[in-house]
Amino acid sequence: MKKMIFATLVAVMGLYSCSKTELANTSNPLPMPENVAAKVQGLEITPKTNYVVVGEEVSLTAAFKPEDAQAGTITWKSSDETVATVDAGGKVTTLAKGVASITASVDGVSASALVNVFAERVPATEIVLNKTEVSLLVGRAANIKSSLLPENTTDARKLEWTSSDEKVAVVSYGYIQAVGMGEATITARQDDLTATVKVTVADKIKLVDRAEAWTVTDTPKWDKDYYGTITGSHEEVSVAGFDGEYAYFGIVEASKFEGVEAISNAVYEQVTEKQDAGQSPEGLFRKEEQFSANYSEKGEAVAYLLAYDEEFEFTGEYVVYNFTAREPDPVHATGIEFQGQSGWDYAAISSLQLKEGKSTRLKLKLLPDDCTDTGSITLAPKDPSMMKVEAYYPQWYPNQFTVTALAEGTTKLVATFNDVVSELDVTITGTNITLTDHSATWAATKEVTEQWGYTIVNITVTACDAASFYATATDEKPQGTTLKSTLAAMADAAASYEIQSEVPATFQSWGGPDGRYIVILGYNGEDFSGDYAIIDTEGGTTPTPDPGTGGVSVSFDAQGQYLQNTFGDSDAVQDEVTLEGWFKPSSLTGGGDNIRVLWGTEGIFLLRYEGSQLNLVYGGAKRTDKNEYNERKVTYTTNMAVNEWHHIAATYKRNEKARLYVDGVEVASNDAEDHAIELNGVGAKWDLPFSFIIGAAGQPKRNFLGSMAYLRVWNVARTATEIAANMNVASPDDDNSNLLAAWNFTEGSGNNIADSAYGVYPLTANSNLSWSSDALPF
Repeated sequence: MKKMIFATLVAVMGLYSCSKTELANTSNPLPMPENVAAKVQGLEITPKTNYVVVGEEVSLTAAFKPEDAQAGTITWKSSDETVATVDAGGKVTTLAKGVASITASVDGVSASALVNVFAERVPATEIVLNKTEVSLLVGRAANIKSSLLPENTTDARKLEWTSSDEKVAVVSYGYIQAVGMGEATITARQDDLTATVKVTVADKIKLVDRAEAWTVTDTPKWDKDYYGTITGSHEEVSVAGFDGEYAYFGIVEASKFEGVEAISNAVYEQVTEKQDAGQSPEGLFRKEEQFSANYSEKGEAVAYLLAYDEEFEFTGEYVVYNFTAREPDPVHATGIEFQGQSGWDYAAISSLQLKEGKSTRLKLKLLPDDCTDTGSITLAPKDPSMMKVEAYYPQWYPNQFTVTALAEGTTKLVATFNDVVSELDVTITGTNITLTDHSATWAATKEVTEQWGYTIVNITVTACDAASFYATATDEKPQGTTLKSTLAAMADAAASYEIQSEVPATFQSWGGPDGRYIVILGYNGEDFSGDYAIIDTEGGTTPTPDPGTGGVSVSFDAQGQYLQNTFGDSDAVQDEVTLEGWFKPSSLTGGGDNIRVLWGTEGIFLLRYEGSQLNLVYGGAKRTDKNEYNERKVTYTTNMAVNEWHHIAATYKRNEKARLYVDGVEVASNDAEDHAIELNGVGAKWDLPFSFIIGAAGQPKRNFLGSMAYLRVWNVARTATEIAANMNVASPDDDNSNLLAAWNFTEGSGNNIADSAYGVYPLTANSNLSWSSDALPF
């Protein structure tokens, strides 16, 4: 024996002494020495499940895997020794009613058997199968689930399964496989008990239309996106009364529907793929009594529902529903809901409170919730002198607005959509801020750059003695009655990290186009102190009107020329206003309705000739049916002459008077209303391409014929003394702080008229102008 072992070792060592090339070319692997034992990989205990009565014994055996494995001694252990104990040989002794798990262990591997201990033996009386009939296609299978009754039987389930015709169907442990067309009976037997399943195998499943039992309906619905905007329509299809186990439900365009058999075959392929991958196909199906789905297209479509059993086999029961997807009836708006900011979202509000100079965001929503109307909702202040409204990035956030409180008091915000109007009560509390102008001592410079398609104004504050301050840029100069609230709103818009305390300090303003005016604001902590400076980067801190050269006027002929302008938000709405200028009409008649318009805003504040009479037409009470005012007039009944220069002025003071002046003398007046003058108009009475207009109006053929010069717009109602004292000078001699714009017509040629006051509001002609050097009265 020793010689044999020695020889074997020599042979093995000789093999390992071969070169690598020789080993690589060896066709047979090295033989395993015969005396090397296999390591145990697992254990198998039999019987695995046991049903016994108290006092009975069970003998368990444990077999190695693989069978030729060698291992140490097996140890046995009971999970509950009050129910059952086990000895070193695997013999189990039962002691009390209950369940115990018996575990065998060896060399790090283990296995368990279950011992169910009953107080007394309860024999099985019936075999119950979950199906008594099965219809299958050739090649498909069904799994039959079984159980013994009564439920507390102590008999172990050890059913024997047989087929009456294995050319039709074969069975193993309840798993039936269809192999050929025909019928067969599958029998489950245990002792004297039996149960059967009738199996019918065909090459084509029998279809059963369940349209009478399964009710299908379709309802058109509107589809809204995240913002509540209508993006299209869809059809909701519902199926009620389903009494099967599982269902496969879908909707397709009619031209793509290939029939029930095609669908069931495709589903079978999906089921097989999932099962082959070790996955449950349950996710393909739904187990409900009622189904619904949305179809987002339009036109002819088909909805279908197929029934499946617990083994995900198609039973042949189905319903197919043909319909035409269509849009539902529209739901029109009946109201508008105001929503205020609530954290990151919006919530409905019934009123609004703001502090003067403060801003907030509002969102408007059409009601009812299922309203299908689309479009922009307009939002405007009832009194523009008290509130300012701006659309908040309308291209991204439709129907959202930033509102700013301008003056203390109560007012309303008016939302309008077609004929639907809704109002929000607003209370504005005052501020104790006293404004102090530091424009003479504070200083700043700017540099304009472009970034990502935006104009950025880089500001450097070089002189400022406020404890802390902030700077921004704007193209409209803050001034007039809204100065305090405008500055307070600018201060409120600054983030806390933007406020600085040492000069030089830099700021960025994403304004445009180039931020002519730099506004520096002082702070007490995080609150605006009232200290400010407004620096005109193109003309110093106190620009004065250009005196002009005089003696030049612009002429309007029958070609229909006109000049147009739009005032900035801070200047467009005034409680007081004055229009004045020199006019020399060449004709007073012949226009549309015998009207010739001098200048102003249609439907709001307009000077015009009606025949030989001069009229100031202004807005009366606000109409409730439209966004416009009833018309009121101040009429100068004395006939006006043609081809003569006259100075004409019109003034308006809220809640007091509207007045007409000719050559510095008041000639007529009428009561003013309790609303401001909107120089840019409300855009409702006529479909105007612009608002403030010189030499024309919204109605056709009402153009002014003649010459005009030295036009001025003030944000106060000038007195007769002030008008008479300054009408014959190119530049007024008194306080010019309330002068909004002045056009002296000193260019002498071209179609662009400069603003001689502050350069903010130049005029542009719609066509070529005619110029004249007519001698003016001064």
